[in-house]
Amino acid sequence: MKRISNTLLSSLLVTVATVSQLAYAEKCYAVAFSSGQESSAYQVGALLGLLKKLPADQMQYHVSSGVAGGAINAVFLASQAQGNEQAAVDKMQKFWLDAGVSKLYQDWWGGVVNGLLFQGGLYDSAPLKDFITKEFSGLKMVREVSIGIVDALKGQYKEFEDNDLSQGTSLIDSLYSSFAIPGFFSPVSAFGSKFFDGSAVYEIDIPTAINKCLEKTTQENIVVDILLTSSATLQQVDAKDYRSIGMLFRFLEINSFYHSMDGLLRAKFAYPQVNFRYVISPTKSLPSSWKPLVRSFCIFNALQSLTQQDIQNIINQGIQDASAAVEEGQGAGFDTLVKYYKLKKTQSKDIEGVTLEEFKQKLQAGAYDVFIDYETDPLFLQYK
Repeated sequence: MKRISNTLLSSLLVTVATVSQLAYAEKCYAVAFSSGQESSAYQVGALLGLLKKLPADQMQYHVSSGVAGGAINAVFLASQAQGNEQAAVDKMQKFWLDAGVSKLYQDWWGGVVNGLLFQGGLYDSAPLKDFITKEFSGLKMVREVSIGIVDALKGQYKEFEDNDLSQGTSLIDSLYSSFAIPGFFSPVSAFGSKFFDGSAVYEIDIPTAINKCLEKTTQENIVVDILLTSSATLQQVDAKDYRSIGMLFRFLEINSFYHSMDGLLRAKFAYPQVNFRYVISPTKSLPSSWKPLVRSFCIFNALQSLTQQDIQNIINQGIQDASAAVEEGQGAGFDTLVKYYKLKKTQSKDIEGVTLEEFKQKLQAGAYDVFIDYETDPLFLQYK
């Protein structure tokens, strides 16, 4: 009887170990949303494109991370259970389209002079907090998520996870802070300090999403999608008429792409066995405004504010680029973007005036011979 009991116990232990091993080997799907303002609507289109092209079970993300406008999309995704991805995307789309017809900030009494000399930012973003409160009040997180903002006083990046975002005013305050663009809006007084949007430190937070998956499985079983808003192809502009604000946002537009690529490459080198499935970035310059978000009720420069149709066009571009990424195959988007990035960083004459979309077409046709040696290329040695 004792021998039988020992045999049964051994069998039970083997079964438990096998089940645990199988569970550990399951895929963990993650998505990282980069920073952005109205350009974050592009990520909505990217998700729509992926949903149309991929089997449903391959779109059931376990984890999401987001910065600035990307935090909005990450939170909407986390608020819906796995299998309800379409419902999450519908909420994202409604948010950004509603933003196109909403007054999200206003002049201070005394105008920008008051903002410049006596306030923490040029404009009063109080209407934005009301908008966010209306959209997110009572929302609970049912998936793992991480978003980040920056403590303006301590200079530290502060993360909020799903448990944090389901408590008190943390969700509203962190999302409101995610739109506090330094200089343009005042930092948000919350959590015992003052906060700016997270892009002051990270344009995209890929490591946190991957690390959450590593709590469940190994690198080989992690699949991550990267949804960028920064365009590799910058819109050609005549900057001679730009003033301080216009110059600021032109700088941010240029800096965003290179900062995002730095974050992407650091993550790829840090987690070499992770499947960077689809890296989706705008192949064309997106509609943009020298003012952040969408200000339909702007008194001056109304023609320079984005319309609801502009937002829809941004979403449509995301759909198109995501669909093309799936057709190209897993990993192809990363390889192509890195090659394009290398030519831009080395100021190759071959890339002047060539959009990312055109580069992809010419690369497939054999017009470019770009070899990437991650082991010896000085451009990538810093990431090893």
